[in-house]
Amino acid sequence: MAHPKTFQILHISDLHINDSKEDRFDRSVVLDPLIERVKGDRSDVFRPEIVIVTGDIAFKGIKTEYDLAKDFFDDLLAALDLNSDRLFVVPGNHDVNRKIYRPKDVPQYDNMQELNTELQDQDYREDLLRGMADYFDFTETYLPHFEHIQGRLVPFVNTYTTECDKKIGLVGLNSAWMCRKSTDERTIAIGEYQVKTAMEELKDKGEVDLQIVLFHHPLDWLWPIDRKICRTHLNNSILLSGHLHEVGGGYLSDLDGNLYRFQAGGAYLGTESSWPSRFHYITFDWGAHNIRLDFRKFVKETRKWSIDGETGDDGRKVFEMTGTIKEESHYRKAMPEIPETYSGWILDHCTYMDIDHLQLDGKPIRVELPKIFIPLFAYGPDRESGDEDPQVRKETPLNVEELIGKHEYLLIEGDAGSGKTTVLKHLAYCLADGECQGINMSGLEGRLPVLI
Repeated sequence: MAHPKTFQILHISDLHINDSKEDRFDRSVVLDPLIERVKGDRSDVFRPEIVIVTGDIAFKGIKTEYDLAKDFFDDLLAALDLNSDRLFVVPGNHDVNRKIYRPKDVPQYDNMQELNTELQDQDYREDLLRGMADYFDFTETYLPHFEHIQGRLVPFVNTYTTECDKKIGLVGLNSAWMCRKSTDERTIAIGEYQVKTAMEELKDKGEVDLQIVLFHHPLDWLWPIDRKICRTHLNNSILLSGHLHEVGGGYLSDLDGNLYRFQAGGAYLGTESSWPSRFHYITFDWGAHNIRLDFRKFVKETRKWSIDGETGDDGRKVFEMTGTIKEESHYRKAMPEIPETYSGWILDHCTYMDIDHLQLDGKPIRVELPKIFIPLFAYGPDRESGDEDPQVRKETPLNVEELIGKHEYLLIEGDAGSGKTTVLKHLAYCLADGECQGINMSGLEGRLPVLI
């Protein structure tokens, strides 16, 4: 069928991998089932093409922790049947080895020009980043597909072509380079020099259908002037972050522009943490014109990962696509009479059967209606013979869509469960999609579906 064209990512954050024996066992209690959950989720609905990790891979930012992280990522990618070039990570505050620095060695700037001056200087920059040496050694060895900018300042600027032939811009930024102490809210910065350099590099790679920017700290955590400058450069982007150990975000449109912000929560926070461990899938659907998040949560009582019914709408949240994402031209031309926002809503509500809460072994069952739809036939109004009893009619039953197309108005009668609602839902889908295999749409061209 013509729809949907989707691209899906697995977004996790805050692994906090520690090399202590006690932590290794407790972490396995949480992360081993996570890998099994990801493996079990794999289906037509859940098949992420890339994995994004928004920081705090390690706990103290030392080599032995990254050796353990490699083992975890190997297992996770194997569960998804992906190679390491599908993994994109950025550093967090726990990826800074703070023992490298003197206790008083905390970067402070009176203004952004001072900060930019130090980041531009190679010697100053290397000194500022030396506490992240083990992190960068890990990424440069394990993830050689990263395209670093300005030495190690910008973690990567890459592009990726999806299976549905969309060009994605992927920009990793370092929001942790100033981290030296625990109470660093609104005192740390990505830095204008870093973000401007990164976004200019992405622009040089050509036009993209979607740009995803990932860094560890949420925008609101940054130095206020830095936050405003980032908003300017990151307008019309998907921003992915972590750090706060809870799920958050959504679509933001204000005087500074438009963007989506999605915060992953923490994948491993300890079995007795007051914050449940969480992760989510993000699906970009150019056919349905929406962005869908599917949430997962670790249940410590059962030691299993389950659908996170506390987040979103029973574990799922759908956002309408806006100008943040380049729209598909042939999709617009297929339905010139139907507003795109409305048609996207119709596609979102009519693509799947009404069995959102049906599960098998704790996993959601998602059935695409166009794939399983069986045409429904009915007898049309028999005005010539005047027969009222369907049992004595001699006419041939017709496809319901064909009957609807032939009449200005039509009342459809049928027994409960005969398919009346399903056929109308499928008809609305076909009209919004602009194309439906095996259905006679004659007489219905240009109609606006209003499904009540």
